[in-house]
Parts: sequence; structure tokens; C-alpha cells
Amino acid sequence: MPWFGTLTGRLGVTVDHALLYVKAGGAWARFNHDIATGFPLSVLPPFFADSARDNRLGFTVGVGVEYAFWGNWSAKVEYDYMDFGSKNVEFVSSFVGAPIFGPPLALNQFADDRERVHVVKAGLNYRFWWGKAPTPVTAKY
Repeated sequence: MPWFGTLTGRLGVTVDHALLYVKAGGAWARFNHDIATGFPLSVLPPFFADSARDNRLGFTVGVGVEYAFWGNWSAKVEYDYMDFGSKNVEFVSSFVGAPIFGPPLALNQFADDRERVHVVKAGLNYRFWWGKAPTPVTAKY
């Protein structure tokens, strides 16, 4: 999975300087898949090999805690679960054997693939305008 993105909302309660929260939303990711077919338990290289890529949409849910520890600084730890469902991935493989076997062949292979991702994140935050609203910009004549 070379990249993923989420768009979430969070809802929480404060306890002293801590914010305990849950979150939910959408998730997007790109997955890379590789497949090789050959003789089982063989020292021979695979005869058919290919890779496939796909982008998927899914959902994410998570929990976390953020703690204000000094002035405008806070730190957080968060766990996220992302589920991208199941998909039948198609591989169009090319023959990679020795040329003595004839011209290149093609083999379509399919694999059922379920993608679930668990992520633990830690962060350090600096809050601007802690405890007060920003001053609006006004024109003076």
C-alpha cells in the first residue's frame, strides 16, 4: 500500500487536560499486488509472474486520546481501522520461462483479495490562539 488518505470527523469528551475521542469517515488507498505461478516446492523459477494495482474506497473508524501538556502544546495517540472490502483481482501474466518452450504465453489468473489496515499514529500539536478566538481583520479609515 504505497499511499492512503482519510476524511474523518471526531467526537469526544474532555477529562481534565485530555480529549478522549472516537472518529469515523471515508478512506482511500492504492494497493499493489504480485503473483507468481510455478511448480510447488520447486527450485525452478516461476513460469508466470505479474503484478496488478488498484485504488479502493472504504471506511475508517478509530479511537484516540489527545493531551494538552504545556501551554499551546498537545500530544496524541490514535488507533485507526480501515476496511476496503473484498475484490477479485485479475492478473494477466506473461510466460517468463526459457525461450526453448516457444513463444510467450499469457495466462489470466484471479485472486480474491480482502484489504484491512490497522494504523497506530502518534502526533505532537501546536495550537495557535489557544483559549481565545482569532482577531478578525478589519479595515480602518
